[in-house]
Amino acid sequence: MSDEAAPASTVSRRWHVLGFVVFTAAGFYAIGVALQLGLWRQNSPGEGLFPFIAAVAMTAFAVAGLVSAWRMPRRSAAAANRGDLAQTLIRVAAYIFGLVFYALALNPLGFITSTIVTVVFILRFAERYSWPVTLALAVGTAAGCQILFVIWLGAILPFGYLWESLLY
Repeated sequence: MSDEAAPASTVSRRWHVLGFVVFTAAGFYAIGVALQLGLWRQNSPGEGLFPFIAAVAMTAFAVAGLVSAWRMPRRSAAAANRGDLAQTLIRVAAYIFGLVFYALALNPLGFITSTIVTVVFILRFAERYSWPVTLALAVGTAAGCQILFVIWLGAILPFGYLWESLLY
């Protein structure tokens, strides 16, 4: 273990708690919706099983984050640095841009290409990972999701109509 102090958070405790409360509430709502869809139908998984598992995981992590945020030391408003706040907002904007791009690019570019581009953008430009780590994680994410969803679960993921028009 290191004797160094943890870096100070750039956001006050109140905002951390509020964010985790919102995620926890959204998780409970998602659990309710998934249960309405049905978890099991005629000896096979129902439409709500995967959303239920994802919602339970999200809620568990949100509750854990809420407990952690609740235990954070309080900081005065004067301790917040405007430069840190601007960097945080830019980082959040990069995540939002990446997710909007992913939603818009999924059908034209296909699952694999849009996943790699989105993960590269988020890891390299929002999180500042090195290029080798970014590329390895992006390709690994796309490959892992392809194996999980297409091979194991038999899901049909979009190939991309731009690729289809080039190949056929």
